[in-house]
Amino acid sequence: EIQPRFSEEYTFFLKVDGSKGSRLWINNQLIHSRKHWEQGRREGKIKLVAGERVPIRVEFLNETGAVFVWLHWKSESQKDEIVPRAFLYPATSGPTLVEARWSNKSVNEGGAS
Repeated sequence: EIQPRFSEEYTFFLKVDGSKGSRLWINNQLIHSRKHWEQGRREGKIKLVAGERVPIRVEFLNETGAVFVWLHWKSESQKDEIVPRAFLYPATSGPTLVEARWSNKSVNEGGAS
């Protein structure tokens, strides 16, 4: 889960090195999706309420064994920064670890492509 500081629209940036694709879900909304051939930093926006924890999920395709993930956020009241650990929490419901398998068009939770 993630807990914002301010009640406003946030922009999230996800950078994943060593992956063939990635997705970022916040409050069960797809915020970012990138395939391996797309270059550059991808961003997505969502309105959040200060102090309200919402689910967050990062999906990525790992074929090399070493993957590095950076999650940034910014808003009108907050500069661009890596999301501090103090604003990330374990999930209060649902799975805490999801096995993802990559298909040609989507990532399927816990199942075969």
